[in-house]
Amino acid sequence: MLTLFEGDDWDKEARCHAWLEGEINRIVPLSTHSLTFDVHSWASTPNVRHLGRWLNAALEQLQQDPDALQRDETGTPEKHYVGRGAEITFQFHPLPRHFQPTGQEPSVIGGPAMGGMVDSAVRLRSRLDAKAGKYDLDGRPFALVIGVRDSWCTIDEVHEALVGSSAVVIANGQGVRLGDGFYGIGRNNPAGKRKQVSSVFSIHEWFPGGPYLPRTTRFDNPFATHPFPNGALPFQGHWGVKERGEKQVLADWLNQPTAMIAA
Repeated sequence: MLTLFEGDDWDKEARCHAWLEGEINRIVPLSTHSLTFDVHSWASTPNVRHLGRWLNAALEQLQQDPDALQRDETGTPEKHYVGRGAEITFQFHPLPRHFQPTGQEPSVIGGPAMGGMVDSAVRLRSRLDAKAGKYDLDGRPFALVIGVRDSWCTIDEVHEALVGSSAVVIANGQGVRLGDGFYGIGRNNPAGKRKQVSSVFSIHEWFPGGPYLPRTTRFDNPFATHPFPNGALPFQGHWGVKERGEKQVLADWLNQPTAMIAA
């Protein structure tokens, strides 16, 4: 059993954004404009009191003159904050004139979009490599079960971690796999890699009491020494061998993976 969480860089960025959103909602009440923001740099935690005074001053400017601030490409008023350890651009979205805040509404309606490369398949492949080498079950079937807590790690990412990264042959446009998967064959493993691992099971939406039921997908190793028993663990989606010949093995979806299952 292993658990895959989000990468540290994504998690840290999300925590910083959530903290900033919560602090602004606490010190800047909703009045005439809702706020969104984009973080350009975050070397250290900004001074919240200074930021609060700065935001309130910007709101007062807009209340006195709707054209007081420059506008972004969508025509939304914005202003750039440079403070201790952070640079943040805020957008000010005017509320309808008849709207009367009750004091309970948040002033921030959304934090910044997070960008970067999704590396869930690469990190999962590394975790599987480390886990598979720890056990010797003396010739018995062996399955690894992944508890997926990384929101970016879809079933497609699990599939890529196991069968290899997608690539295209430039000469003919043919789609291929690079051979870097947890399963497969290679120059050093012509009979198959990780033959001691019978199957890998991924469990998504594994949150007790959450709005969705756990969703389990089974991935069989086409080159396993011992197949995993069919009735040992329940599953919905199933990837495995469709045809086995003398010179090649064809593996594909035997049962298509399912969408999220409402509780």
